[in-house]
Amino acid sequence: MSKPPPMKLLIETLCDTILDLPTAPLTSRTTPKTRSVSTTTLEKIISLGLELRTSLAQHEALPSPPSTPSPELLAIKAQLDNLTSKVDSLTNSPSPSPSPELHAPPTRVVASAPRDSHVIRTAVPRDASLDIVLHPVSTHTKPINKPPSDVRMQLHKYIWNHNHLQHLLSAKPGTPVIRAVVLHPDDSVRVLVYDQHQRRALMCDSSYWVKQCLPGYSISYGPPAHGHTIVVHGVPTTFKPRSEVSKADLAKENSHVLRDQPILNCHWLTHKRAAELRTAKTHSSLVIHVPTASLAQQLVASRVAFDGVLLRTEHIVLRASKCYNCFRTGHIAAYCHRPATCGNCAGPHPTRACSCPHESTPCKDIHECPHVAVNSATAAIALIRIPSPYGLNGSDAYRGPLLINPGGPGASGIETVLTETAQQLLELVGDVYDLVGFDPRGVGRSTPQAQRIPSQLQAAIWGEETLFGALPPLSIPGNVGLTLAKAEVSNAVYGQSGADYLPFINTPYTAEDMMQIVRAHGRDKLSYYGFSYGTVLGATVASLYPDSIERMVLDGVLDAQEYYAGNVTANLLDTDKAVNVFFQACYEAGPDLCAFYDSSAKQISANLDALYEQLKEAPIPVLINEASFGFVDYGMLRGIIRDVVYFPYQYFPFLAQGLALLQQGNGTAFFEFAGTTSTFSCDCANSTNPDNGIDALLTVGCNDAPVQNYSVSEWQSQFDTAAGVSEYAEVYFGLALRCQSWPVGTSSRVPSPSSLGGNTSAPILFVANTIDPATPHVGAVATSALFPGSALLTQNSTGHTSTSATSNCTASIVARYFVDASLPEDGTICQVEGEFFPAGASA
Repeated sequence: MSKPPPMKLLIETLCDTILDLPTAPLTSRTTPKTRSVSTTTLEKIISLGLELRTSLAQHEALPSPPSTPSPELLAIKAQLDNLTSKVDSLTNSPSPSPSPELHAPPTRVVASAPRDSHVIRTAVPRDASLDIVLHPVSTHTKPINKPPSDVRMQLHKYIWNHNHLQHLLSAKPGTPVIRAVVLHPDDSVRVLVYDQHQRRALMCDSSYWVKQCLPGYSISYGPPAHGHTIVVHGVPTTFKPRSEVSKADLAKENSHVLRDQPILNCHWLTHKRAAELRTAKTHSSLVIHVPTASLAQQLVASRVAFDGVLLRTEHIVLRASKCYNCFRTGHIAAYCHRPATCGNCAGPHPTRACSCPHESTPCKDIHECPHVAVNSATAAIALIRIPSPYGLNGSDAYRGPLLINPGGPGASGIETVLTETAQQLLELVGDVYDLVGFDPRGVGRSTPQAQRIPSQLQAAIWGEETLFGALPPLSIPGNVGLTLAKAEVSNAVYGQSGADYLPFINTPYTAEDMMQIVRAHGRDKLSYYGFSYGTVLGATVASLYPDSIERMVLDGVLDAQEYYAGNVTANLLDTDKAVNVFFQACYEAGPDLCAFYDSSAKQISANLDALYEQLKEAPIPVLINEASFGFVDYGMLRGIIRDVVYFPYQYFPFLAQGLALLQQGNGTAFFEFAGTTSTFSCDCANSTNPDNGIDALLTVGCNDAPVQNYSVSEWQSQFDTAAGVSEYAEVYFGLALRCQSWPVGTSSRVPSPSSLGGNTSAPILFVANTIDPATPHVGAVATSALFPGSALLTQNSTGHTSTSATSNCTASIVARYFVDASLPEDGTICQVEGEFFPAGASA
């Protein structure tokens, strides 16, 4: 006679049976012989099952379980018999007779032994069409260490407690959705549902239930047929993806990361029908499949090498298709049978038939993208909105619009919403808000657009087209005078071409525009999330409209008073500290992980100084192809390092590799990073460019600052003072010099530094890193002190804004603030997860 299954296994199997019970009213899965169960009854049975599992776990945790059944164990067995009887009475299945040995109810076949004492796997039929497969997003993801039935029950409870999911599923609370959960040896998870409609609905809403129930995992369309996938950009089209020799050569060049693991497959990113177009290009994007998620993560971190060049490498994320007829997810317009929805005004008609006078911004896969007129004689503000499902169905849970500003001044809120940042923000603040990105006055798609030089062609000839070209190194003799001379000419041109709109592009006007956007949504109070310069914008709104604040998080805080005083030096207090973190982190990582390693942090710093001196004398030429060539010089390297320390956890390995290559005379990696890989081109001499970041930055910054017209010697003296604060002063200070001879005076609307602050209707949450190269921590302390009742959350990390590192602590505090405006205690410091030089990120 075989040994009876253990009680723990019976409880797990019984809980699986409970979740398979049909609920009233009868569904297509309910047979006439099976009685339906009310939601209330099912919830009571589930509660009893959970209590039973908890009791057994507490009993098993005893130091030495008695050899004979204890009263507690006998009580648990009695509860199990009672629960089994309840389930059997509802399913009309024969009840197993209670006995001390407890026989298993005939519900499921249990597969192999668990990988540890906490995980039970169940054998379920393989049906890829009903699969939802999830994989760990990184090597730091903790594997699931609990029974599949626990995961299954958790998923059901989440579904039943969220109205929007029930709406997508067309299901009532208690309706079975998850048929089974399977844990695989590679730490992936397979969720099996009952029908295709359920699978589509869960795939549409995956960003929410996955985060809550399976943190650290991401969803894909079934198991990867060719392992885990990355994409490498800039691969020469002479590469033959189907050639085993080519794959072997690529694997050999990247053997420091692959470590004898194979490249499973590779192919071009573009479709077969685009092959003709691809042959006309010299470079394209290559998709590579590798065996494990951790290997893919390491290749992305270290960047794939091709013929000695480190190429931009990214993960590939498959997403559900989006219909541009009805804006639903899960099908394309060619197969759409739903009523049309306008992408401009959300009306019941196709977008192309819309009579709305407002110009529409290209929406990609976002629902609504109108322009809003704010004093139509002055400006039209371009918006993009991801609507909340609660707002669409009129739920009381809807909280209105959440406006975001990514910084600058000059950064586009529309572009931010069109990136993965939007999804990360929604996961943080919840889907009770409409996420609204907007281009402030003068920026991007808003009109009129700030343009100091009337056309792209003229700007290119004048040398204003890129950030790196716009910031000559001021430490080189003569460059202060050269910058001032160019500024006077450019600003004189701007005074003529932009005379009609230039005085109206500043932070206070943008603050007024934000309140108009809020009122256009039918709300009275502002919810806002601002980063970097966006914190000055937030502080300005809070000072002008203190009684109209609903929620406000300011992350990467500029000293608002110093900003309006025009003191650029206040931004430099932590810049050198951030660069010094690289030296120390490189030394501590060692030569296996940091390609720029040397005998001490001090020596690594000296090696960088030597590179600077070398580039002053002899810039390194770069030739990629006949359409992409140039050089890496001193000013470019200064700018690159300034950018890299903004996101050290992401870019320190790349910085070390690039510096090591630069020592060998190879500047390709840095040249590509600087964004100068293509020669200039435009459609016509009068074309405009939506990406007008530098012009917008200077327009807003100079309009906000007091007039500062000094002589060359006076500016040189101010620069020398700033250089005493940070050796990277020249990267920032060139912007201040460009306000010389500014064509308009400071508007009366610009607040004086002393007028900032006040008591707001809701407290403000300030967030700051301990070391921030652009917005030092002391600025956050000073600005938060202007608003009584606010709180400052400090994240113990290096980088620009808290988003430069991962911190579950910071995320939970911010998320809780958006729920109930609760603030952390004074002096709260959050730690971060991650390393500057993770294993596998070496050159």
